[in-house]
Amino acid sequence: MTSTLDQLYSIKESLKSLLDKEENTHEMDQVLSENDREQLHEVYDVMSEIYDFDPTPQNLWDHSGGEPPVTMKEMCDKAYQEKYGV
Repeated sequence: MTSTLDQLYSIKESLKSLLDKEENTHEMDQVLSENDREQLHEVYDVMSEIYDFDPTPQNLWDHSGGEPPVTMKEMCDKAYQEKYGV
């Protein structure tokens, strides 16, 4: 069973192959108009953005929900509390 991302990748690469083939074809033999090719390139770019999406925040300490940095003092205090139950 293929995942949704695998299917998206397959469609995206098929579209890229089709566009490459069409662009390497003589102008008189092309099936798609220039406008059609431009729109398909946009679709390819959108599909690439979806496929290559990285959910990691750009900065883990901004307001995007990432964990704040922990100081050495906080780490030592927590370890002390865990060890001695204080």
